[in-house]
Amino acid sequence: MLAKLRSRIGLSHPALTSALDPLITSGTMFLVQAAVLLSTSKTEFASYSLAYSYVVMGQAVLTALFGGPLVTLLGEMPSGSARTQIGDALLRMQFATVFVLGAVAFGAAAVLELPLSITALAIAGLVGLSFRDALRNVLAVQLRSDEALRIAIRFAVVTALLLGAALLAWHRIDAELGLAIMAIAALAAQARLMAFRLATPARLPINAIRRLLGMAAWSLPGATVIWLQNSFYLTLVAVNLSMDAVGEVSAARMIV
Repeated sequence: MLAKLRSRIGLSHPALTSALDPLITSGTMFLVQAAVLLSTSKTEFASYSLAYSYVVMGQAVLTALFGGPLVTLLGEMPSGSARTQIGDALLRMQFATVFVLGAVAFGAAAVLELPLSITALAIAGLVGLSFRDALRNVLAVQLRSDEALRIAIRFAVVTALLLGAALLAWHRIDAELGLAIMAIAALAAQARLMAFRLATPARLPINAIRRLLGMAAWSLPGATVIWLQNSFYLTLVAVNLSMDAVGEVSAARMIV
C-alpha cells in the first residue's frame, strides 16, 4: 500500500514529490542532530556539529564539481542509453573523488590530533550522502523523482529505527554514534542502487570531462564561499574559544 501511495504521488504530483524529497532528508538530519543535543553533553554535541560541518563542506565541493555540471550535461543529451551511461560515469567519478577528500581529511585530522574514529565516520557519512545527492540529480533529469523520494523515505525510516534502538540500548547518542547512524542509514537506503551503478561499466568522453572541469572552475569558488559563510564559524569558535562554545552556538543556530 505504501509503495502504491508513493507511486501515485510520484506520477500525479511530481512537484510535490520533488519538494518532499529534500524536506524528508533535511528533517532526518535534524532528527539526528536533535538526538545528540538532547541526550548527551555539550562537548559531544559540539564534536558532532563540527564533524558534520565538514561533511557539509564535502557535499558542497562534490556538488560544485559534479552536481550542477551533471544536470547540465545530461539535460543537453537526448534521453536513452547515452544519458544513462554519462550519469553512471559521473557517479563513479564522484565516488572516487570522495576517497581523495577522505585521504585529505585523515591527514588533516592527524595533524590537528582529532579523533580518527570521528573522522572515519564523517567520511562514511559523506560517501552515502554525497552519492545520494548525485543520484537524486540523475533521477531528476530522468524524470524519476518518485525513485528519489523512495530513497529519502528509506533513509528516514532506517535512521529513526537506529536512533530508537540506540536510545533503548544506551540511553544516549554521542558524537560517534550519531555520525555512525547517519552513515549507516545513508548507505543502507541506497545500497542496492550504489552497487548496481558502480558495477556498471561506463566511461566519460574526454570532451565531457573538459566541459565538467570548465563548469566546476566557476561553481567551486562559489560553493566554498557559501560554506565559509554558513559553517566555517564553528571552526573559528573551536579554535578561538572552546568546544563547549561550539556546542552552544550550534544549538542556538539549530533552534533558529
